[in-house]
Amino acid sequence: MKKLLNYMLLFFSLSVCGAEDFYLLNPPQADTFEGVEKQGVYQDAETDKLNSISNLWNTYFGDEASDPKSLESYNELLDPTFLHISPNRQQIFPPEKPHKCNWPFCNYAAAQRGALTEHIRTHTGEKPHKCNWPFCNYATAQRGALTRHIRTHTGEKPHKCNWPFCNYAAAQRGALTRHIRTHTGEKPHKCNWPFCNYAAAHKPALTEHIRTHTGEKPHKCNWPFCNYAAAQRGNLTEHIKTHSRKQVPNNAEKPTRTTP
Repeated sequence: MKKLLNYMLLFFSLSVCGAEDFYLLNPPQADTFEGVEKQGVYQDAETDKLNSISNLWNTYFGDEASDPKSLESYNELLDPTFLHISPNRQQIFPPEKPHKCNWPFCNYAAAQRGALTEHIRTHTGEKPHKCNWPFCNYATAQRGALTRHIRTHTGEKPHKCNWPFCNYAAAQRGALTRHIRTHTGEKPHKCNWPFCNYAAAHKPALTEHIRTHTGEKPHKCNWPFCNYAAAQRGNLTEHIKTHSRKQVPNNAEKPTRTTP
């Protein structure tokens, strides 16, 4: 009975949190689950995942709730090695992180030794992963960062938007995440200043907004004898155009074209 209650609690958590936050890894063979069709149980579409879990629930906790074979198979299905939660959501099964950083005042811990090795390079400054493209001196501490950098050379954009009639594609997953917010209207980055309700889809936009509160103007004009500074990079770009634009006084004589 205790095991049954644990399953009920887990299934309730799946239902409340949203099936789109979960996906199954290395699912067992479908023929071990009686009454469940092989097709459609493990579907890739996010909208079908909760239905898949619900079907399995009904299979194992219907008339055969006391069947030891069913309980054993369902226990295998819900094992944390099969059930994985999206990294951008709170995890029900937080992974163990036995590999800890020994640098002073650093609390970093990792589940894998390789991740700790790459983290330590943020302390040492080591950048062993180098770009081999001609005339490119880029180097990074992390292999994944080098992979993303190389796409700036190749033009590869593997992360594609699935919204209808949208052909957007990005070289980096984070760029796709930010793009999708233009469809959903989500603005997760909120200003914490008192009485300010500003929210932004992108963190850099929030950073620039906060400068309207602090008065910080880090973007400075480099033209000689110009002390202009701006809180936003876009304002500095527009300002520089006032230097580069050729201006002719209104009272200046227009050049006349002479013929030989």
